[in-house]
Amino acid sequence: MVRLVRFFLLELPLRLRGIFWRVAIRLMGGRLGPGDPGNPQVPPRNPATPKDPDPKGPDPMPPNATAPKASDPISPPASTLPATPRSVPVDLQWKHLSPTDPQWRALEAMPGSTVFHSARWGRVLERGLRGPMILVALVDGGGRVVAGWPGCLMHVGPVRICYGVFPKGNFVGPADLIVPRLAGFQDQLRAMGAHVIRMLVCENDSVYDLAEARHHPHVRHVLDLAGRTPEAVWAGYKQRVRRDVRVAEKAGLTVRPMRREEFPAFDAMLRDVHNRNAAATAVGLAFYEAVWDEMAADGTAEFLVADKDGTPVSATVVIHDPPVSYYFAACSRTDALEMCPNDLLVHTLILRALERGSTQVDFLSSSATDEGLIRFKAKWGSQPRPFTVMERWFSTWRQWAWDLGMRAARHPRGAALVRQMRAKWDRQG
Repeated sequence: MVRLVRFFLLELPLRLRGIFWRVAIRLMGGRLGPGDPGNPQVPPRNPATPKDPDPKGPDPMPPNATAPKASDPISPPASTLPATPRSVPVDLQWKHLSPTDPQWRALEAMPGSTVFHSARWGRVLERGLRGPMILVALVDGGGRVVAGWPGCLMHVGPVRICYGVFPKGNFVGPADLIVPRLAGFQDQLRAMGAHVIRMLVCENDSVYDLAEARHHPHVRHVLDLAGRTPEAVWAGYKQRVRRDVRVAEKAGLTVRPMRREEFPAFDAMLRDVHNRNAAATAVGLAFYEAVWDEMAADGTAEFLVADKDGTPVSATVVIHDPPVSYYFAACSRTDALEMCPNDLLVHTLILRALERGSTQVDFLSSSATDEGLIRFKAKWGSQPRPFTVMERWFSTWRQWAWDLGMRAARHPRGAALVRQMRAKWDRQG
């Protein structure tokens, strides 16, 4: 039944559309363009970007521009971008590296690099998303990495996606070396068979636009902890936040580290929250198991549960990368929500972030239309920051197919179908 529904909703319209456009183009006497069905050639270089760019690079933003708002497309002022080294290398080219390549360590050591740019996070994505991880690196004549962008190559139906590291990951390196050479970056990924580049953009990132890219605005929330004590954090909560934390404590809930053997309970809570919110899920249990295996041993990843009489009723995953701790994921049992377990967990992770020396808690992104999640993150005193998902498509019909699939997945029935397919995928390993 699932196969039949998938064929009529996704595959049949795509095949008919492809046939229609091929016939229409032939009748009009035209050629198949880049990304059109049946065109085996690699699309030409984007004419908007020169083949031999100025080594100095363009001004990333006009001098009279204003700071971006949370709802605006992201265009950071030039002063926030990494400075170019005094000696600018001219002989630069793009190449791709695997997570096992020792050159990846050069990226990890660069200013602006986060734990999500690391090779071990790349191994997490390879296991969790089941696609090869690559680093598209800008290297000089001596083979030294001067900039780079990690991404995961994923197959979703007819679409091959090169997805930048999430939940937060853009280019690392000087913007005035990267921006003039973005055409070559896109050529590198197209040559590897990518149909679309999906890149995440925050306010201080090196690259905030690609030619002909479209932008999907989101909102992320950041809580400032610089110079604050646990007492000051508690006093800064709104009265209803302190009340909800006390409700959880009076209900007998306690917070403790999760145990490896409790992943079945963690998975059940993940499915519960997705069913409760009628939401599709992008990652499954294998992803969180990879996070545990790669990052829990040294405390970079912390799995916390709210416990009621020895049974987990809520859980959260925190990624510590001082000076920032990331609220990465959370799940809970529906029958325990009246005890406010999520509030107790968030309060605890904020205290853990202070203990680790973090000056910020990044609650990461929320859809601009998810008002409930935005209110939950904002009530802790966090402030909204801009966050954009940028897409650069090389195939028109696949873009249409993707948009159709995403619209279907946002419908409750479509989301339920995606969850069924994800569960089957997880069972198959």
